[in-house]
Amino acid sequence: MSSSSSLPAFAMKSWQLLSVHGADASSFLHSQLTQDVKGLASNQWRYAGYCNPKGRLYSTSLIWRMNPEHVFMMVPENNADFLLKRLSIFIMRSKVKVCPMGTEMLAIGLFDQAATALLNSNTLYAGEFCSLDENVFLLNCSSAQQNRCLIWAPADSLYLAKYAENAVTEAAWQASDILAGIAHVDAITREAFVPQMINFELLGGVNFKKGCYPGQEVVARSQYLGKLKRRLGIGKVMDAAPVLAMSDVYTANTEQPVGRVAAVASAENNRGWLLAYESPLSTQTAGSLHLADGRAISPLPLPYPLVDITAD
Repeated sequence: MSSSSSLPAFAMKSWQLLSVHGADASSFLHSQLTQDVKGLASNQWRYAGYCNPKGRLYSTSLIWRMNPEHVFMMVPENNADFLLKRLSIFIMRSKVKVCPMGTEMLAIGLFDQAATALLNSNTLYAGEFCSLDENVFLLNCSSAQQNRCLIWAPADSLYLAKYAENAVTEAAWQASDILAGIAHVDAITREAFVPQMINFELLGGVNFKKGCYPGQEVVARSQYLGKLKRRLGIGKVMDAAPVLAMSDVYTANTEQPVGRVAAVASAENNRGWLLAYESPLSTQTAGSLHLADGRAISPLPLPYPLVDITAD
């Protein structure tokens, strides 16, 4: 894949678009992902996970379906080659091709007024997408805290040039994801978490009524056998020194780590770090969480309730 260094400054370099097309595109992905791909409406985008046989996430993604024979997957750029090879193993005789779009398709993000104006002009609600032009896609990714959207378009598209001035930095988008309680699984965190550990089912990323997929039994067992004890929390570290994904998280009363950092982003004005971390719920409510070097993690509220979405 092409080096991200050649991309325009406004482009989101940490994302890659995969085009999955062919007569069996929807049914193939339906059998591989945690999402009900065949049941996606024509205007819906949804989160989806790809798990190993033990239910640990290889990757998370955003997916949308142009039609039953063409699905797009927005995946972490550093995980795209792995996913391409992994999915290819299981294609076998299926009539489907998975193609990386490389730098042919780029993404930019908009916040607040710029996002609101564009979304309103297209009557687009959260979780929906539309085509602004051929191969130009607008996704409403608004959270409870903020209106925001993504535009995917060919690198030479006039839409990218039109909105480039209002495009947010990638660091700002990553911070917005964390504040929305979203932690994407990429090459660094690959196979570290089952979906519920990062609250992925609460984001609509797991459909418990669909058929089998790799790791489905483990994911279902985690959901149905007793209360989930490990969850994603979000917090802030007030120190400019870097915090890395997969860093250990401790409490004041433990010598062994109780959790791991799932995602990080620079806080406002680079004065610290926002992080999403996975640990037992009991440690999150007890407080006094810190990194291995002693830096304290100040907890922030999740923007959604921790509920059992499968409860009647």
